[in-house]
Amino acid sequence: MADGSVTLDAARWSPSSHFISIRPSTLLDLLLADADAEQAADNVEEFVRNNDQAEIESLSEFSTAVSSENLQAALELNDNVDVELTEQQRAGLVPTYATLDDQQRERLETLLEQSTADEIDFLAEADTETVQVLVSDGDRAAAYREAVLQAVDTESTLSVDEIDDAVRKIQNIDDATKRARGQYIITEAGGEGGFKFIADADATTLEKVLSFDVDTSGTELPNNLGDQVSVSLAKEYSRGHFSFNSWADNVYDVGSETAVAREIAEDIEALNNNEAVEGLGRLLTKEAGDGSSGGGSYLAEVRSLSPSASDAPLKGAALELRVARAEAPSPDSDDVLRLDYEPDTDFTDIRELNDTDDALGKIAEKVYGTRDEIDKQTVADDLGLQSGGTDAEFDAVRDSDGDLKLYVESKNRATVTKADLNDQMSRYLAHQIINGDTDLSDAKVTVYTRTQEQAEELNDAFSGDWFTARAPPDIDE
Repeated sequence: MADGSVTLDAARWSPSSHFISIRPSTLLDLLLADADAEQAADNVEEFVRNNDQAEIESLSEFSTAVSSENLQAALELNDNVDVELTEQQRAGLVPTYATLDDQQRERLETLLEQSTADEIDFLAEADTETVQVLVSDGDRAAAYREAVLQAVDTESTLSVDEIDDAVRKIQNIDDATKRARGQYIITEAGGEGGFKFIADADATTLEKVLSFDVDTSGTELPNNLGDQVSVSLAKEYSRGHFSFNSWADNVYDVGSETAVAREIAEDIEALNNNEAVEGLGRLLTKEAGDGSSGGGSYLAEVRSLSPSASDAPLKGAALELRVARAEAPSPDSDDVLRLDYEPDTDFTDIRELNDTDDALGKIAEKVYGTRDEIDKQTVADDLGLQSGGTDAEFDAVRDSDGDLKLYVESKNRATVTKADLNDQMSRYLAHQIINGDTDLSDAKVTVYTRTQEQAEELNDAFSGDWFTARAPPDIDE
């Protein structure tokens, strides 16, 4: 066109064929997907005018059609990427490459040269927005990119479209903090866990899981504890631990397994926002940030467990959260609900009280039904008196000015018997006596179980109005 060495032959153009050719170079078919004939001719003329014969000839290997508007991008991709691309890969990559700025193009070029064939296939098939996200700058973006491409490489049941959809679903979130947590879930969940949850969760569930916070100020707990718990929820979903065939349908009134994660997130959010609740971080972690050991029910460290690990930590923490939300005082109350509470109680102090007031007998009568020496010795064993005293640990307590008004225990198990609770009841009652409730008139315990049937059996097993067992509470939204 410009210098006469290359002519535009439009003889092959017609509305029906949608092709145009450049000669005398090797035949180059240009797919005109959206352009009319006149615009296509303008695109080709501009390309020929801006490039010399050698550059034009370099596109001769493009037997797959390229949109006329992307000719320049096709040339630059061909020149800048030192990797053998298939015709299909090239056709998929060129339209996206054309939309990128110079820095993004450099990162994509490097990524292509470092990627496997499967990863290149994914980048070629993914939509433009997904690739733009994956070639963003920064360490977090690099980790996210690695996680996405690793999922492509693994023997996964996820399709390219499903991975692509999950990435776009996160990118379409307006709030930057929530979007960052979504990417963190993908980065940390690994394999199919994060993708599966993000893909399956509805908008409401995703909003809740990506937005709840956990205040860890004043503790040694990480400030991203909420992020860590969200990863655990995604992994537990992919492991099938929210199945309605096990426990979830007894605790929650929801219609899907992803909604179980939403309920847990809502419980955490409600407790975090209630100033009358203390110790949420302790409940969520195995190793508490105040130097205590945490409990056997936890969520944060679940993310690091084997996919085949037990769901016991999750089940315990889930019911404790639901119960705590139901039992929590109003924010303006003088009472405080302390979660995963470990008071500094020395159970060996009960010996002196026992000498003067038969303290062990009082406990034995309530827990075991008699004050005989055998039952009193059993209480002593429950308190670990022969070995210096065991630790006092309570799922939750409601207190006012340091006085325990209620002890709340949660048992999310398939079977719960009186024998499972006896030692815990002994320790609670001993704590009450040591702290001034010598006649146990203020002792009050509520135990929440998985089913109403379990609760009724426990109510029959323990006598006295100091003990009550209940099924999981209903939460009024």
